[in-house]
Amino acid sequence: MLAREIYGMFLINGAMPLNNRQFPAHGDVRLHIEGRLLVIEGYGPANLEAVLYYQRSVQGFRNQLNSGPWASLVLLREEPLLVPEAKNLLISSIQRATQQNLVATAVVIQDTQYESTVRMFWESIYAQVDLTQAFFEQEADARAWLQRHIDIASNGVSISK
Repeated sequence: MLAREIYGMFLINGAMPLNNRQFPAHGDVRLHIEGRLLVIEGYGPANLEAVLYYQRSVQGFRNQLNSGPWASLVLLREEPLLVPEAKNLLISSIQRATQQNLVATAVVIQDTQYESTVRMFWESIYAQVDLTQAFFEQEADARAWLQRHIDIASNGVSISK
């Protein structure tokens, strides 16, 4: 018997399972808006179901912001890593956000044991998206940087990534 028969999972290009099994979401995300800023608090690790939940939840917030330039503040806590399928889905979600007037993202990694691993993981995500982004140690610095990018985009001035 093949391993894929034992586990009941069939993959397309090594990515999405073709079965209908559902798993409980693992990980947590909290979203809220502050002015032109979408604050995303992610707690991990997270599985595919958690990212699917995020995708369903985040679109309503993006719709509230997409009438003009906006930015996202991503606060990552615990061990915010994703399985490969979830990572690919998140990259697609971020790419869609850039088409909805997202101008910049700031990432702050907090309360994690493996900060360098977590940072490399999230850098690999943002490297695949055409979006101005930066990592910060302090939330206040991230907020100031994001506000500057929102202000510049609101005035129609282009800034380099």
